[in-house]
This record gives sequence, C-alpha cells and structure tokens, in this order.
Amino acid sequence: MILSFQVSVININDENNWIHLNISDKKQYFSVLKAIETENNKQIQIYSENYDLLDISKKFNFIGNPIVSYNINEQYIPKIRKWIWEQVNPIQKEQFQTLAREFAKNIERELFLLNLPVTIDFEADYIYLLKAFNLHIEPDAISEPYDIIYLIMKLHSIFNSESILCLNDLANYLDENELKELKKESSLMKIKMILIN
Repeated sequence: MILSFQVSVININDENNWIHLNISDKKQYFSVLKAIETENNKQIQIYSENYDLLDISKKFNFIGNPIVSYNINEQYIPKIRKWIWEQVNPIQKEQFQTLAREFAKNIERELFLLNLPVTIDFEADYIYLLKAFNLHIEPDAISEPYDIIYLIMKLHSIFNSESILCLNDLANYLDENELKELKKESSLMKIKMILIN
C-alpha cells in the first residue's frame, strides 16, 4: 500500500507496517491530521501495490489522540456484541428466541390480568440482551496511556485489520521504550499504523 501526502510518498507493507511521522511545522501537522481525519482525497491518496487508487474511507481508521478524545467502549462494544452473537451457534440462538417469546407471553398475561389497555410489541433482539449484561471494558485495564493504545491496537487487529490505524500525539504520553514495544506488538498483530507527532 502506498500513501501520498501532497508531496511525500510513503510505502506501507508487511516489512514496514509502522510509520512514525514527526512533523515539526504546526501548519503541516494540522494539514496532515485534517486530511486523514476528513478523508480529503486532494491532500492524501492511497494506492495499491499496483498503483490503483484506493478508497480512503475504507483504508483509514483515524483515532486521533486516543488518550483525550476517544471512547473505546463507545467505538468497540457494539462490534464486540455483534461478534459475540456471531459466535453463538444456531441452536443457542433459537433457544434464546424461544425463551424470549415465552417471557413476552408471560408479560402479556400479567398485563391482561391488570385489565389495562397496555400491550407489548416484542422482537427477540440480541442487542437488547447483550446490553442488559452491561458489557464494557474494565476501567483498570485502560488506566494508563500504554494500556489504552495497546487495547485499541488489539481491537483494531480483530475488527479493522485491513485498514491503517492512525493515532497522533503519542509522544506526549509514551516514552521511547513503550513506542518500541508498541511497534513490536503491531508487527505481531499484523496491523498497519501511522503515528503522527
């Protein structure tokens, strides 16, 4: 995959899966961030290895500054819920729907006994069930900047592995050893990343 930032060209491949852009010019820094965030095809373009222009909206997962402006639960819990439901076998799904229908009938029966003009419209929705379990990421697991970024990388490797993960301002939160460790992890997870500082 080849990235073109107005005048710069960067090759991202399996050997070079981690790009760290240090941009000292604040105007250029802002321009690069905005181009990625807004998917501006005039300022940034992505090409395949065969130089075919690729759709930028499908190639970037722009997180920005993950420490101050990103809610992991909001972004990934819906994907985790969907993944969980996909892992449930068809027999278990049918059992869930049967039990849910029986529960709805019991509720209707109780409402009928109250002799009130109240009815329920029931649809066996797995999303409601999984929301009732209050699925969330443990706060202790994301209390440190390194842990937050590592978890984002891990979730990205599971749910968005084909896109390029874009993060900025990490140098403000991580030391050189932590950045090296994350680079190693990105290689193990087989994800492509761009860090912009």
